[in-house]
Amino acid sequence: AGLLRGNHHELQGFLLVQGPLEGFAAEHAPDARLFYNDYGIANPVAPKTRAVLQLVPALKAQGLNDGIGFQMHLSALGTLPTYEEFRSNFEQFSALGLEIHITEFDILHCNTASCRTGVAPQTAFALARACRAVPACKSFSVWGIRNDLSWVHPARVAPENAALASLYALPFDENYAPTPVFDAVVQAWEVQSALPSLGGPAFIALVIALSACGILAAPRTRARPCWTRHESRVP
Repeated sequence: AGLLRGNHHELQGFLLVQGPLEGFAAEHAPDARLFYNDYGIANPVAPKTRAVLQLVPALKAQGLNDGIGFQMHLSALGTLPTYEEFRSNFEQFSALGLEIHITEFDILHCNTASCRTGVAPQTAFALARACRAVPACKSFSVWGIRNDLSWVHPARVAPENAALASLYALPFDENYAPTPVFDAVVQAWEVQSALPSLGGPAFIALVIALSACGILAAPRTRARPCWTRHESRVP
């Protein structure tokens, strides 16, 4: 669930469905962990981020929120958060007692070679390093695997999302070869941990997800069926 813009009326609208959501969770999944998942909250001082910071403590107090998901559909246009800003944002949500998941990372509006080798990996590095630096950040997920099968690839993007088109949104190319985005995430873990090998629950989750389909073991062989739901268009 999430707020589109985070203004007062939308906050009220979200709270109106709180009761039904609570009843549904209690009846159908009493042991489920509940996460508030949203986009547009990457910047620690953005109005929408401030609105969510006001909302989630109330939900947590009622047993309706165990963590927060940062979708992280980040645009290569304009100013992106720095490592320090990503980290401070995670820390302010962590201070509320919430677990943090990066749930849908990709780079929008990345259509040039300079973006592919510059803005995209620089942003991925800053984000992954910040996640690794904050203990409450437990997972790092990407919104797809191959650039050519991304929901925002120019050949596949839905008409209503055409303005978001991006050639280089994800960590692998059409042959499942790692892109600079993938290399940046790996480097971020090595830098932040200051260890010769990778570790931490967030990176482990990413490695397990990729290995499950044989992508790390045989990156140039075949596309496995288990990626179908991740590589489909977003409604």
